[in-house]
Amino acid sequence: MNIMEYMFDQDNITRLYGIEQMNIGRREGREEGKKEEKKATASNLLALNMDIPFIEKVTGLSQVEILKLKEH
Repeated sequence: MNIMEYMFDQDNITRLYGIEQMNIGRREGREEGKKEEKKATASNLLALNMDIPFIEKVTGLSQVEILKLKEH
């Protein structure tokens, strides 16, 4: 492998790594957004005096997570 091929390979590796990191960031952002939406839904249901087991079923949040929201 000559120096040009080596540099080309290194550039491709760096580029592919950057693309993968962006994809990971997007995925994490979507997951965080979904979690925040569940928390917002739970907060709204708490405001309507819905019971905790019902909120757990609707949102998929744990009882502990819901109780933390209730404290705030």
